[in-house]
Amino acid sequence: MSFQSGLKYQCVTALGIFLGLAGAGSVASAAEIAPAATDAQPAQQDKTSAAQEDKTSAQQNDSGSAQLTEIVVTATKRAGGERAQDVPAAVSAFSANQVENMHVEDLRSFMSATPNVVFTAAVNAKSANFAIRGSGVVSSDPGIEPEVGTFVNGVYLGVIQGQLTSMFDLESVEILRGPQGILFGRNVVGGAALINTRKPTEATSLNAKVGVESGPAYTAQAAGGGSLGGGFSGRLAVQYRKDEGYYYNEFLNTDLGKEESLVVRPSLRFQNGALDAVLVLEHGRVTGDGTVTTAGTDPRRVSLNLNGDTLIDWYSATLTTDLHVGLGDGVITNVLGWRKLKNGSLYDNDGTSDPILGVNTRLRQNQISNELRYNGTFGKLNLTTGVYAFHQNVKYRVEVIAPSTNLMRGSELEADAFGVFLQGDYDLTDSLTVTVGGRYNYERKRTKNANNGQCDLVTLDCTYQWLNPEVSFEAFVPKFGLNYKLSDNAILYATVQKAQRSGGYPLSYSNTAVPPASFNPESTWTYEAGLKSEWFDHRTRLNLAVFYSDKKDLQRASSVYYPALGYNVTQTFNAGEATFAGAEAELVQQVLPGLIVSGSVGYLDAKYKKVDADLNRDGVINAADKALKLPLAPEWTYNISAEYSKEFSFGLIEARVNNHYRSSQMYDVANASPLPSLGLWDASLNYSPTTQLTLSIYGKNLADKFALETNTAVGSGCACAIVRGRTVGVELRWEY
Repeated sequence: MSFQSGLKYQCVTALGIFLGLAGAGSVASAAEIAPAATDAQPAQQDKTSAAQEDKTSAQQNDSGSAQLTEIVVTATKRAGGERAQDVPAAVSAFSANQVENMHVEDLRSFMSATPNVVFTAAVNAKSANFAIRGSGVVSSDPGIEPEVGTFVNGVYLGVIQGQLTSMFDLESVEILRGPQGILFGRNVVGGAALINTRKPTEATSLNAKVGVESGPAYTAQAAGGGSLGGGFSGRLAVQYRKDEGYYYNEFLNTDLGKEESLVVRPSLRFQNGALDAVLVLEHGRVTGDGTVTTAGTDPRRVSLNLNGDTLIDWYSATLTTDLHVGLGDGVITNVLGWRKLKNGSLYDNDGTSDPILGVNTRLRQNQISNELRYNGTFGKLNLTTGVYAFHQNVKYRVEVIAPSTNLMRGSELEADAFGVFLQGDYDLTDSLTVTVGGRYNYERKRTKNANNGQCDLVTLDCTYQWLNPEVSFEAFVPKFGLNYKLSDNAILYATVQKAQRSGGYPLSYSNTAVPPASFNPESTWTYEAGLKSEWFDHRTRLNLAVFYSDKKDLQRASSVYYPALGYNVTQTFNAGEATFAGAEAELVQQVLPGLIVSGSVGYLDAKYKKVDADLNRDGVINAADKALKLPLAPEWTYNISAEYSKEFSFGLIEARVNNHYRSSQMYDVANASPLPSLGLWDASLNYSPTTQLTLSIYGKNLADKFALETNTAVGSGCACAIVRGRTVGVELRWEY
């Protein structure tokens, strides 16, 4: 059976199971169905509304003073979601209004506001490299799987390319720290980012925003919807953004960083008794200059011989269906997702005006996935179980542009993944709950690699020299946990769980003399304990976590000497073992009516336990390799902010100031490219003369610090992506 037909079979099977369960639920008596339709569904809608209608980052009471925000999250995949404070795990959640007040452009803003989370941009434009608790990847090779998974409306994104596009009209964003292998599958060893867009409701709503910021960059967006009759409701969200270029290229005497984007997202919802189905479609296109790199120290002015270009074009469709059934007063959920992505990136890879190295990449990806799950309650047992299928095809081309020669290489990947999972939470007493879960994962991959000169960069057609043997992996990952309820507002929890990162083949491999080598999956056992609590009439929120992770079969790029060739060849290997120990604290405190101070701090101690490869590339494997620092693992991260809101006779004033910091970290495995410590200040001031209109002034990186997101030496230059300097903007928001 082919990969494509195999997935079709899995999806059809899942659909058949779903329809069968739906039929089983429908033959239950009206008395059994009615409670699910009348009680469970409104409860879910109420929770969703609570997340959507949160008007400030701290909710307003009748007197106008701020209270701590309550956010409903989807991290446990329970029907209707759960309050973030009730989830026995490290979760940082952001409501729709918090997203607005943070003036978020993409996922990077959330990562900097979360302890033990760091972001480093891949030099390939709009590609996301996240690390949580030291688990992360420094690569834009789509054959190297991430350690932090990104999910949009419950659908896993199969490649990191195109993940840093604009985020707007959101319901919530959740950053899950620690392994999520039971409910979310592969490649969530470090954690997961869950992005939930706003769903249609029967209530009529409309909002719009226009803004301008340093560059200049202009943004205009609008979203609205309501009832369409007959149980249908709809919503349409549109965003247009144009950046004239924040940077100046002195060598070419042009503005640099120009970008234009348009995203259109229509959605349709059908509700009829026990059935709730939501279809979300999206098309987006981003064009502009290539990634801005520098070998200098100016946050605005660079000197490059190549401005480059960027193209991201995607289509996606997600159909989420919830059916409330009498069995266990439960919900059957089916999430069917499809995505088609086209990505191109041409950039100056040395950061200088000399023609040392340019890189031109082209990627085409198609993916389809389906998850069918059930959640219900049987007395003291809450049960979540399901099946999952995923398929993707990736074509990847890389052109290396150098003075003496141009190198062209290409590769193709087909991958299938299948999973079956079950998790049960059983109340031993009114206060003590035990959790047991497990997931079986199976995946297979087939890759092809083409040598130099065997690919067409326009058509992406290649003549492949390496038809690599198919590889397959299977694993069972368990989870055990205890959750003790100290009070209605405080819980203690402890978990032990395993997670896995996929193996495979690298797609950017180009050596003509040595065939590509496959590498095995990484596996990680994590032990975690924590406290989640609220005190003093919900005016203080304190969350604590400590963790220890033991990771085996680390995937690392390393050099191997081949005597027959007389030189080293860089390949990806399972290079050893490492441990990650740390602690996290999050505090939100209402100091005075209207004034909330919040902060978080993360500590991480990451080190190699065993090394089986020449990581520093000095020709030998010894103690020097073991003494290296792990990349993307800063010892300290922290975030502190203060928010003040007060209602005056002339309107509502809201002010926010924030500082986020990470200590120095290594960017690469060999420790040749350190990234210095970085602390940035942001601030905003909002004025709302009515409940419908808000004028906002904001600034990012107010100290105008020079900083790098990547650091890789290239000859006398540097493949160093630059952080924007001071940015100041003005926004006008209207909501009906």
